[in-house]
Amino acid sequence: MKYGIFCPFLKEPNSIEISEQEFVRAKLATKNLTQVLSIEGKFDMVLENYVEYERELLELALQEMVRQGRPWSAIQFDIYRVNRRLANLLSATRLYTDQIKHDVSSLEDLGNSLAEKLEQYFSAEYDSRFGYRVMVELRNYAQHRSLPVHGLSYGRSWEPREDPTNLVFRMAPSVRTSELREDGHFNAATLADLATLGEHIPLTPLVREYIEGLSAVHENFRKMADKIVNEWETTLRQVQDRAAKEFGVRKNLLLLTLVDDEGHRSDEGAVIQGALDHRKELVQKNTGFAKLSARFVSGACGLRNA
Repeated sequence: MKYGIFCPFLKEPNSIEISEQEFVRAKLATKNLTQVLSIEGKFDMVLENYVEYERELLELALQEMVRQGRPWSAIQFDIYRVNRRLANLLSATRLYTDQIKHDVSSLEDLGNSLAEKLEQYFSAEYDSRFGYRVMVELRNYAQHRSLPVHGLSYGRSWEPREDPTNLVFRMAPSVRTSELREDGHFNAATLADLATLGEHIPLTPLVREYIEGLSAVHENFRKMADKIVNEWETTLRQVQDRAAKEFGVRKNLLLLTLVDDEGHRSDEGAVIQGALDHRKELVQKNTGFAKLSARFVSGACGLRNA
């Protein structure tokens, strides 16, 4: 049995023989990094769905600013739109929280202990963040019983109070505690906490706190996996460097191969430069969501808004 690196985009010579030890290390690195990239992709899907939810609210607020006063039927269509965005977000978060546990447990040299720690981090966020707890239970409610958004508030106010020169428009989706209570299946403890806040509970602050909590868990995953992920990436970059030196050219795709005694080749893994770069791009893109619940977007501009 021979172990090698093969480049499908080169004419012969297009393969290099490597040791069994090098092959095993590189194959393990490709398998694990593929899984890590999948985890980052699922987290990115969560955040993109969150952005779409917030963007929908901003667009509706802008429409209200330009065309004030909407008939009942138009309001119902707006509620459908926000429900769709929030339902998509809650589905993405459930997919992420379920699948990251499976993905992490399949990482060789790391999986089981990291999966147990992740479970602890998820539980801690559920216990410590009210918004996180509410949205988890609201996702179950939306999945099995009813839509999560019960109403929309088309708010407007002159601001700031001491010098009211700006008419600010807002769009605030809400959930009604009475409807959750009538359902009979919503988590009783969470419902009791919600009831202390009144009948109509604004959802967006809770959504932002939920994303904060998920981001905190994901940051902990990155910290725990950082050292060994860097080792895997170093292994594959060494493969790329060796191939570039031997072939005289650097290629984006290399294959790890086995060649049996009869000369039959089987491909056992792919070393892709773009995949290594893309993981770092996702990390850079999706970092820094602490205190998200304290942030907001404003369209204030001009002399009157300075």
